[in-house]
Amino acid sequence: MPFRELEITQLSGEQIEILKMPTQGRLIISGPPGSGKTILALLRLKKIDDELNHHNTRLVMFNRMVRMEAIQAARHLRIQNAGNRPTGYMEWLTDALNEMCGVEVTRARIADPSFQGKPNWEVIDKMLISKEVMENLHRWVVVDEGQDFPQEFYDFLYKYWPNVTVFADENQIIGEDGSTIKSISQRLARPVHMTVTTNFRNTREVAALADYLHTKGVGGSPGVIPASTPRGPMPELFRSDTDEDFAMKFCRKVITDLIGRNPQPDHALLTATPVSRKRIAALVRTSWPRTVNDRKDITDDMKEHLSGFAELIQEYVPEKLKRPKVGAPGIFIMTMNAAKGCEFESVTLHTSGLNERHAGVDQRKLLYVACTRTRGELLIGVVCSKEALPLSTPETLRDVPDNILANSSTTETLAVAIGREDWASELFAVGQHVRHKLFGIGVVDSVINGNPTTLEITFKLKGKRLVTARSVTPTGRHEQ
Repeated sequence: MPFRELEITQLSGEQIEILKMPTQGRLIISGPPGSGKTILALLRLKKIDDELNHHNTRLVMFNRMVRMEAIQAARHLRIQNAGNRPTGYMEWLTDALNEMCGVEVTRARIADPSFQGKPNWEVIDKMLISKEVMENLHRWVVVDEGQDFPQEFYDFLYKYWPNVTVFADENQIIGEDGSTIKSISQRLARPVHMTVTTNFRNTREVAALADYLHTKGVGGSPGVIPASTPRGPMPELFRSDTDEDFAMKFCRKVITDLIGRNPQPDHALLTATPVSRKRIAALVRTSWPRTVNDRKDITDDMKEHLSGFAELIQEYVPEKLKRPKVGAPGIFIMTMNAAKGCEFESVTLHTSGLNERHAGVDQRKLLYVACTRTRGELLIGVVCSKEALPLSTPETLRDVPDNILANSSTTETLAVAIGREDWASELFAVGQHVRHKLFGIGVVDSVINGNPTTLEITFKLKGKRLVTARSVTPTGRHEQ
């Protein structure tokens, strides 16, 4: 999740400049995935608390799952009443109308009868006019995922809320009700617009694919990659004959990681549709014990240990308010839409139904959101026959250059599942200068090939350390 790095000392210069902005008035902050918008929203909320000496301002969020994680982050930041400060769209609107009108306003009263998750703005406008509600200079609100809120929401804020901070990325709009940076700005009477540009989440390889998918809308590029960003494997498209085959490959990949690289799983499987999510979740659960038992290279004790990870397979079902414990070790299965705001060490996409439900810019934006959820590996699965692959591949990905998206569909197996860390050993040599996010600059003492490739490095500030090759990036210098 985006809340694992909460220390104020880790903020970049542009993030610090945003936090210095006055809390009064209206402000829009736009930026790409991984740029820290949600953390900045929480820190902005904390600043408002400190300045006003009260704890009534709310952080309005669109995604329910990210909101629950934001509550935990708010507690970490010691924000007062953290349990109800990050709040949902309808929850905040109901509470706001209660305060503004001086009477009890229920969610049912203001909900659109055709869709209970949306407000009926005609009803709300009539209510406010009848109560002669006026703008109050002592109202503050912070909005995250601002691109997902409708334009009527910003009309409402302009009329009644003089102090508004909006965090948004219009390139992540999914659906018809969202708002662009331009429309938000117009409805809030052209507030100050600032940007965060640094992508702290993705590897260079994933960032290259994100740049290809980016719609180049208002709000800047898909993110500047810091020099310290580690390299990673190239995103890979693979083919499976059936959903059962796909589920087995996914399980093999996760189990290989658990054995050779990461004993704490942090994997997401994102589907294009809720129907696919339900089916794939069931198949992964049934495939897991079979995949464990098929391994001939591990002991019985290890098989028993791996079998226990089946309990960490979690499906996110929004309509049942069932939320997986994202941020803790697990294997998370959800739709691409539901994954907005989340991040994982590894992401695998199941694209069946994507061409049928999304086309053109909408598909490009959805894939942009899904692909940028990963901190490391990205695998994109297409379930079809060999002959159907050209038309079954998501239309947005059909012309991606080979140096951005690898295509292993002809091998019929995940390269990762048989060890795909060989790329790392070719990048590093003894005497090479490298940069690590935490340890800084160091010199490679030895390269230890394996899965994963590891490096023994002497860092200027931290001394000799053993780290994985994927955690560092070459600086281009060598010791003579």
